[in-house]
Amino acid sequence: MKKNNRVVCISWKGKNAELIYSDGSQIQIEENPFAWFSKQILVNGSTLQGRIDAFRRLIQASQKPCILISERSQDLYFPTKGLSNSHCQWYLYQEVISVDKINESHTDIHTRSGQILTADVNIRTVQLQMKRCAEFLNAINPV
Repeated sequence: MKKNNRVVCISWKGKNAELIYSDGSQIQIEENPFAWFSKQILVNGSTLQGRIDAFRRLIQASQKPCILISERSQDLYFPTKGLSNSHCQWYLYQEVISVDKINESHTDIHTRSGQILTADVNIRTVQLQMKRCAEFLNAINPV
């Protein structure tokens, strides 16, 4: 994989996770999304629970917390459903360039790399999550 190949979407596949990369490649890993997030966050000096708590406190949101991987990279993933929902998908905020409504319960997510990924949630959910991501990044990067 190329050095700039980024994970743009993470989703559950049974008890494991599927990663979709910016070059369109996909892999299944033998760990759940939380374990993957935990490893990524730990190498940046924090914990998954710490990231979730920080998001909830700064944004005053209790549901669907976004997950910051690193302050340096600013990689921030937003969930489409509650964290305990096995149908939840996480999208890399910085890679999303636009969203389109397919129907009342599905949304196309267009990425910087030209991919179109389908989320099984209403467009309003994705738009709200993206708004919360922007608010969070503004909160941790004061001008």
